[in-house]
Amino acid sequence: MDQFIHEDGRGKTFNDDGDEVMVLTMEVDDPDYPIANVTSYGDYLDLKPPEKPLKVERESVKKEEPTREGESEVIKKTYRTYKSVDMDRFYFLVNEKGLSVHGAAKQLKMPPSTADYWHKKSLKNRDELVCKRNEGSGRPVGRPPVLKDVHRDYFINLVDEDDTGMTLDQMMDSLTKQFDGLEIKKSAFHTFVKEKCRISCKKSYFYPEDRNCPDKIEERWRWVKNLLDNTDIDYQSNCIFIDEAGFHINLRRCFSWSRVGTRSIVKTPKTKAKMTSILGACLGMGSFR
Repeated sequence: MDQFIHEDGRGKTFNDDGDEVMVLTMEVDDPDYPIANVTSYGDYLDLKPPEKPLKVERESVKKEEPTREGESEVIKKTYRTYKSVDMDRFYFLVNEKGLSVHGAAKQLKMPPSTADYWHKKSLKNRDELVCKRNEGSGRPVGRPPVLKDVHRDYFINLVDEDDTGMTLDQMMDSLTKQFDGLEIKKSAFHTFVKEKCRISCKKSYFYPEDRNCPDKIEERWRWVKNLLDNTDIDYQSNCIFIDEAGFHINLRRCFSWSRVGTRSIVKTPKTKAKMTSILGACLGMGSFR
């Protein structure tokens, strides 16, 4: 703790508590105490390396340039919008007049890229009515159909003669193989089958091929005649028939296509497994084999 030193005038010094103290003095040039080497605060500031200045981020304020009257501040690129009338004219020139895609685009003053996009869209969506004609002109509305009467006649004959239960994909493959270059989507073909050809999908009636063949009829007649000649069974008075339940041996789809209002018959080699039939006479006490 620092204290004040008082001198009594006789060469003696005392502190605040009255105790005698001795004051030691030393010279600046004394080598034991190199006071000259002590750095002052000013020298410290001079010898201190410069510090890296801090970057003060300031919000950049964008100066808005004054705009003239009638001049928009934001420059926007303008695009041409097309209506359905423009698309109708384009497809009319391509499909009816026989112009090329770029020729129709040049005549309508439209970019060739837009014309190519419309043309590719029409080729992709063949089942949609892309080109529309004005009503009242006496001509059918819409683009000429891909499937015509010749395709309809061939398809109807194909279904009438088919007795194997062809699927829609199989009938479509047969039609495209018969007419070269024919391309149509499955949805458009399905609409053509139902609306234009009047053919529907219904549950199949499986008909064994050997049911009414001459050999099978002859075999049945011989079996009945042999039974009547060698037994006393009378079919009109004392005979009953007990038949086991049958089941289909072919696990296959049970739906097929045929004309509307007609039965869909599918001929199969054999529909049921071999069954055992029991014949017996009807008596008062029961029946016997």
